[in-house]
Amino acid sequence: MRSRCTGDRAVRRWGGARPGEALERGAHAVLWTLAAFDVPVSAARRKLVELCKDFGLARAQWSVFEGRLSRGRREELFERGAALLKARGGGRWLVVPVGTREVQRALRMVLPGKDGGRDGASARQ
Repeated sequence: MRSRCTGDRAVRRWGGARPGEALERGAHAVLWTLAAFDVPVSAARRKLVELCKDFGLARAQWSVFEGRLSRGRREELFERGAALLKARGGGRWLVVPVGTREVQRALRMVLPGKDGGRDGASARQ
């Protein structure tokens, strides 16, 4: 990727001085977040569910939660979940931020069922 110099710093075609700079960054950027876990111990699993709910995430599947969190809240969620798993027998724990562009391009379907289509999303969002 070619860059051109303007003054004392190079500007690349995507508009930022370095990759990712043009994207939402910083502690205050609120991004869509997915949290997923695979935990063999029922007590630890229940604690992780409560932790995700305490952070305002909604259940997407049995062990997957989704919602909007800032970077600081995501890091806090991950650290608290990791500490919980270390203390209660281990497991797998993943917290993933999803950028605005990826959310806009995502294909999503929510069909009314026994949960009634919780988030009120259209057939294709």
